[in-house]
Amino acid sequence: MVGGKKIRHALKVTTTFFSISVFSCGMIVGVLYYGQKHLEALGAIQAKEAKSAWEQELIRREERKIAEINKYKPNGNPRSVIDDLYYLTLTKGEVKIATFGSSVTNGDGASSSEYKWANLLIRYIQGIDGLRNTVLLSNGFPGHSTEMVMLQNYVNHVIADKPDIILLETFVLNDHGQSIPLKKTRENLETMLQKIKEALPQAKVIVLSPNPKKDDTKNSTGAYYKDYVALSEEFAAANQLDYIDIYSRMKEANSNVNALLTDGVHPNDVGYKVWFDIMKAYFEQKK
Repeated sequence: MVGGKKIRHALKVTTTFFSISVFSCGMIVGVLYYGQKHLEALGAIQAKEAKSAWEQELIRREERKIAEINKYKPNGNPRSVIDDLYYLTLTKGEVKIATFGSSVTNGDGASSSEYKWANLLIRYIQGIDGLRNTVLLSNGFPGHSTEMVMLQNYVNHVIADKPDIILLETFVLNDHGQSIPLKKTRENLETMLQKIKEALPQAKVIVLSPNPKKDDTKNSTGAYYKDYVALSEEFAAANQLDYIDIYSRMKEANSNVNALLTDGVHPNDVGYKVWFDIMKAYFEQKK
């Protein structure tokens, strides 16, 4: 009997211990379960808050972008070409500037490509905060007059790249040398401009004269080089295009023009630096 009581007592103790263990395990499982649910709920709240914060940041970024666009949007007030570049960058993401001209647009006479005026210009622009995505499209055709450019249809090379700004150096350095009549030069420039306007109505065309040269004698038509330069300015004015008088400004920079030239015609490194300085001042000027 005593043995039976001991066995029953042991079973009771074991059962009680088992019950407590099960209960404890149940509590632990419950705590873990509800703890996990709590963490999941907390994570969901945090994720929702993070998503909301990111959405708010996106909204703020878009508002800042719209404010910047409105800041540089043409509104009739004086503005610079740099302002135009900012506006185009904000609305398009990338801006294309195309040069179009003769050997001096190509940079002939420079000791290396880094000293060409167009390359100096694009490095300056890309160094401005926010304008890194500005692209230069070089179209310099050494020895070509307006007549040769028209015959070979090189204007289409420029149009094909769909530039936003075209820097048109008028080729008159070669028109004078090849005795293209002034009237024909004007007709060719007008035809070039017409093609550009028809294909790229939103493109900004800026007319440049070429640089001065050492000698200015009459060609076989009886015209001087300065007459072709004057025609360039008249062409720009008649078509309400901006005009940069490289010819006169380089003379103003150094009365000894030959000091700016490699061979009496093409600028040297110093001459192209002067050309770039003229371009830089123009790009920054509000008008």
